[in-house]
Amino acid sequence: MPIGQLKIGILPRPPRSPDISPIEDVWDIIGRKITNLPHPPQPLAALRHKVQVALDSVSQEEIDNFLRNMSRRIQECITQRGGPTHY
Repeated sequence: MPIGQLKIGILPRPPRSPDISPIEDVWDIIGRKITNLPHPPQPLAALRHKVQVALDSVSQEEIDNFLRNMSRRIQECITQRGGPTHY
């Protein structure tokens, strides 16, 4: 069936909203872990390693929690008409 004939439901939300993107929450966790290091990693290879360590430490439970709350995030985003949410 050609793409134009598919019936695909589209959520009434702004595209690319960081409030409803779970990866933004993961980046926030990584950023906080890197920021809380006693010394900034130098050189770039050390920073990459620290980012990978921080990413590896994000638990599946944390990710699942973000996903479980997605319907509330979407609803708040719709209610705020794409404006800022508390997420």
